[in-house]
Amino acid sequence: MTSRWLVPVVFISGILTSCSDGGSGWAGTISDSSGVTIVSNPEQGIWAPGEEWVLEEELRIGGVEGDPDYLFGDVWGVTVDSHGRVFVLDFQEQHVQVYSLEGVYEQTIGRQGEGPGEFRAAVSLLMGPGDTLLVQDNRLFRINRFTPDGSNGGSYRMQLDDRHPEASKATASGVIAEQFQYPDSPGQPAAAACWARSRPPRSRR
Repeated sequence: MTSRWLVPVVFISGILTSCSDGGSGWAGTISDSSGVTIVSNPEQGIWAPGEEWVLEEELRIGGVEGDPDYLFGDVWGVTVDSHGRVFVLDFQEQHVQVYSLEGVYEQTIGRQGEGPGEFRAAVSLLMGPGDTLLVQDNRLFRINRFTPDGSNGGSYRMQLDDRHPEASKATASGVIAEQFQYPDSPGQPAAAACWARSRPPRSRR
């Protein structure tokens, strides 16, 4: 049996009560280090007392024990759809759990395996156009697609060449930014991570 630990999913909203600088202005510094811009902020903020950012918890999902539908092993990603439903990627369990706007469990998407709609190493999830859920699998080197009702919508191969996939992000228009890293070559410095833009094919399984 796989052990599962308490990893609550907490949603916090930031509320900016004021943009005033209290008349003091910014006192930080900007410097350059070998072509890299470094911005240093002072310990004291520029806002006046009572005008700081306020963080408020809006929703908490999960518990120490109880219903397994509300327990998580290792949360690697959280996203929401246009209706406010919450999608939580559990790397330990290799599935995505779905909750309503109020935090009520609705369904589980995917499972461990190598078949359609299954995962070996799901590392990130994205919300694409039309509330299409995209889940990146770095072991099977593919992006799994799921329809708004959780049904398997097929998958497509990641364009890797000799690159190692890291993570992906998606825009509302369907553009996917994939982070990857080239393997180190003998006598060469370690390669930096890069980003590439792409669009998933409309229909491939």
